[in-house]
Amino acid sequence: MERRAHPRVPVRIPAKLTVLSDPWQEFDVQVEEISGKGARVLLQERLPVNAVVKLVVDDDLFLGEVCHCQADAKGFSVGVSLDCALVSLSSIRALMHALMPATGSSAGSGGSQAADAGHHRNHQERHQRHEQNPA
Repeated sequence: MERRAHPRVPVRIPAKLTVLSDPWQEFDVQVEEISGKGARVLLQERLPVNAVVKLVVDDDLFLGEVCHCQADAKGFSVGVSLDCALVSLSSIRALMHALMPATGSSAGSGGSQAADAGHHRNHQERHQRHEQNPA
């Protein structure tokens, strides 16, 4: 009898896995099992244990760490311990756009660029105020 805190569920879901090292490496993978704290994915490359990874499944993003990587008949079976999840990314993006002040540009990359420029400008202003008046 398996004694796990989170039961494994067999699945077959295509996903993208990115190794967040220098340089980043992105792979098409198949999620074979998933649980409340981890996933087992199948890919064609060996991954280093303890590598920090991003796993994107449909509209959900997970951050985690490679626990093990073993060669098998289909390629490499990689166990990933999942530490953080952002679900329904499209809903989060829609909320961000709804909360952003009107910039006079249409939605899309132009609006994102304007928001990025505004964020950068605000960051520079805070930095200048801190240099003039350190607390």
